[in-house]
Amino acid sequence: RRSIRTRLTLWYTGLLTLTLILLGSVTYGLMVNSLSRDIDTTLEKIAGVLSQQARREASAFFPGTVDEIFRRFFGVSPLDRYFEMRDPRGQRDPRLQRPSNPSLPLSPEAQANATRGLPTWETIEGLGDYPVRLFTQPVMQSGHLVNLIQVGFSLQSYYETRRHFLRILALVFPIALLLAGGGGWLL
Repeated sequence: RRSIRTRLTLWYTGLLTLTLILLGSVTYGLMVNSLSRDIDTTLEKIAGVLSQQARREASAFFPGTVDEIFRRFFGVSPLDRYFEMRDPRGQRDPRLQRPSNPSLPLSPEAQANATRGLPTWETIEGLGDYPVRLFTQPVMQSGHLVNLIQVGFSLQSYYETRRHFLRILALVFPIALLLAGGGGWLL
């Protein structure tokens, strides 16, 4: 039979383990949700600024202008950021493309949504080492589709932030259990 001290310490440590797992899971989920919302909101704002400029003058879009808009929202221009402007049929405007960036895909769903004036969010693979979050924004004038704007950037920092957070939890969790279990044993 175990002593009361051992049983109380095990009970307390087990309860604390469950509490830490629950707290860590909820915190991780909230952080991932917040990061995802921030990414989507930022891309939507960038597309909104570009859409307003496209309504005024489509030729205003050159790589320098797009870089400045990304800098305004991110503080710096992300290295793996993507931008394309397309005509209503989905054809790329070659004047506005950077040769170093691969062509962004335009899914049938995004094309169909754009003709109805609806934006589309997608996460796509194959453009780099990490997935790319892509936002397709229709540019409408008098109820007609005149252009499509696609903006996106690599999710590398998103995945690195998640991994870093999990490493911190993996380090703090056992230390907290050892300290709490040792303190419970002494008490």
